[in-house]
Amino acid sequence: MARCTILPDGKVIIKSPSQAPFEIKELISEYFGIENGKVTVNVPLVGGAFGGKAAIQLEVLAVIASMAVEGRSVNLVNTREEDLVTSPCHLGMEATMKLGANRSGQIMAAEMTIYVDSGAYADISPRMVKAIAVDCSGPYNIPNIHCDCYSVYTNHPYVTSFRGFGHLSLTFCLERMMEKLAFKLNIDQIQFRLINGAKEGDLTANQVKITLSNTGDIAQCLQKLKAVINWDEGASVEGGNHLVRAKGIGCFCKTSDTPTDGSAAAIVQFSADGSLLLDIGATEIGPGMKTVAAQILAEKMRISIDRVFVKMDVDTQTTPILWNRWQV
Repeated sequence: MARCTILPDGKVIIKSPSQAPFEIKELISEYFGIENGKVTVNVPLVGGAFGGKAAIQLEVLAVIASMAVEGRSVNLVNTREEDLVTSPCHLGMEATMKLGANRSGQIMAAEMTIYVDSGAYADISPRMVKAIAVDCSGPYNIPNIHCDCYSVYTNHPYVTSFRGFGHLSLTFCLERMMEKLAFKLNIDQIQFRLINGAKEGDLTANQVKITLSNTGDIAQCLQKLKAVINWDEGASVEGGNHLVRAKGIGCFCKTSDTPTDGSAAAIVQFSADGSLLLDIGATEIGPGMKTVAAQILAEKMRISIDRVFVKMDVDTQTTPILWNRWQV
């Protein structure tokens, strides 16, 4: 849904459960030639979005509708059918992958061609395609890799980021190939990933050096997982009553692909009793950003988190700007 009111002085006020309020402000200003300072976007506590509220669609239509009725307040809500047909959905993907390894199980080369079903409009798809290509090697060290990734127009509804910014589809394809190659080499699935896991000092597909800070320790994760799920007992365990408990293994990595000039700010107000009020531009869409921000502030100020109060909604007129173009 999206609500728009245009005041007599030309100010545009939009209320939307969006995860990108500052992007709405920027685009409405650009599309309609309205001075940026005259556009206000209010986002209440959303609570959950996971990418599904990243696209900017109904907000634009609400502005057009309000203009058509001399600025009166317009509340625009999709029906279920309209939502399925016109609003953005999850991406589709077709991928062809080749992996080559030596007899000891070390992957030496990979060749990938990936097609992303972008739907009828490009929207965010090219940026997702870029992010997918950047992470095409997954959490593995592949010294020789070639990847072509294409954003393709189709007659489907257009796509948006959702959870993982396209990486889940890539991971399914890559991990399936890892399974098949490990089986071909007769190497245990976890052992095969331990052999090829990216470690400190290796390079990613686009030649970024791996560190513990930017990637972590995949070997330690796998060893811990192996013990926790009792991997050695076998991948399939009879549970009685015709039930079978199956085990599988998959590894996932994701970079944010945020531009280096992305910015963020916070306002901290000190109350008379010493408690703090925190205002940040991040909308709470599920991952607990507001909570994390409060924890960081409490730790830095050496006070209890119970004395940090966070403003949960976002008002682009008063809340400090946050770069959140679809919050990748």
